[in-house]
Amino acid sequence: MYLLRSDNLDRLRNWSIRGGLAALDQGLFSGSNFILNVALARWISPVQYGAFAVGFAIYLFLSGFHNALILEPISVLGTSRHSAQLKLYLASQFISHLLVTGLMSSLAVLTTFLLFFLDLIGREIFQALVGIGLSLPFMLLIWLTRRIYYVLQRPKGSFRSTLIYSVSIFLFAYFLNLSPGRENISTWFAIMGLASLFGSLGIIFETWPSLLNAGAFAGWKPFLREQWIFGRWIVLASILHTIGTQIQIFVTASFLGLQSAGAYRALQNFMLPMFQLVGAASTLALPSIASEFGRGNFRGMRQKSLQVTLVLVGLAFGYEVMLFFGGGWAENFLYGGKYSNYVWLIPLIGLVPLINAMETGYSLILRSLQKPAFYLIDKSIAALIGGLSAFAFIANWMVSGAVLSLILIELSTVILYWWLNRRWFLQMAGRTLA
Repeated sequence: MYLLRSDNLDRLRNWSIRGGLAALDQGLFSGSNFILNVALARWISPVQYGAFAVGFAIYLFLSGFHNALILEPISVLGTSRHSAQLKLYLASQFISHLLVTGLMSSLAVLTTFLLFFLDLIGREIFQALVGIGLSLPFMLLIWLTRRIYYVLQRPKGSFRSTLIYSVSIFLFAYFLNLSPGRENISTWFAIMGLASLFGSLGIIFETWPSLLNAGAFAGWKPFLREQWIFGRWIVLASILHTIGTQIQIFVTASFLGLQSAGAYRALQNFMLPMFQLVGAASTLALPSIASEFGRGNFRGMRQKSLQVTLVLVGLAFGYEVMLFFGGGWAENFLYGGKYSNYVWLIPLIGLVPLINAMETGYSLILRSLQKPAFYLIDKSIAALIGGLSAFAFIANWMVSGAVLSLILIELSTVILYWWLNRRWFLQMAGRTLA
């Protein structure tokens, strides 16, 4: 009867509207990146696409630091600690973004040139890593923009930014494919950065008065220091996360070559839309659940996390059914039969986002508890299982071994989250949930 009360029906209606916008926003964003990846898989050679995949894995690795020091802290700390000065807090994040991404970009470019000078990487990898290094501050800007809108509970603004990003990246990709520059991997990362900048202009102009009038230029240091204290555990966790979930692409490229790495990335594209949808729902729900924790409403935390989980598991299951029955058609439609030898792995890789959706409720609660050690524990287990399984599975089962490694990581994560939930959340909640 709890769900039938009028106040809960109103809350459910509001969440449905915002959740629908968030789903539409995330669908458009993930769809844009999905289409770009598919287009690249069709337009460039498997070797070049393998180099792009390695570069993209480096990008994900570096984005983990950005997530640890910027995105994750503002989702948790913004509503729970700085609600009274939220606009100032969020405006200051652009300064933090420039500092963090500028440092990462400089290190990435210098390291890439050093490796190329020492003849440790080839031309294709060099182009990919230079493109990532130079474009990184711009590529990550759209993530900050969309996260700010979600913290403000304004998915409509995020959707508008994503729409601009999507239109821009389609136009840039279309014209780049017609030019000689399509052979240079770095240019594809450059258009992603430029589209990200265009999509972020709205929030930049909106928050600029707060930067000037509220003293954010002078007051950003305490915020960044606080985020470092919160996020330093997550920084280490980001490194471990890369070992666990991105090492497969590096091992595949090293053991089997860039062509096989390109095939593995082409398979990963099939799980990207659902993964992004789960991420969008989590991003939208996290500030609300963190706010419930700040009020000591443990029952509300559990109810909201359960609702999100049930919806996402249902969607992920439906998506897996589609991949199971239509994987061959999908590969032919997207890649023109270029990766037809790997069609049988498409339903298998679809299990990864399905299992990931099952983790969502536990993850939202654990992230809201403001226990940074959670991230370290989580990613340490993933790194251990992912690292060991990647080498063992790929050596024995090649590309299919990389897929199996991902599945094993997700299964172990479900078990870990369940155990931590019982150890931390239920003990903290005490008799409130009794």
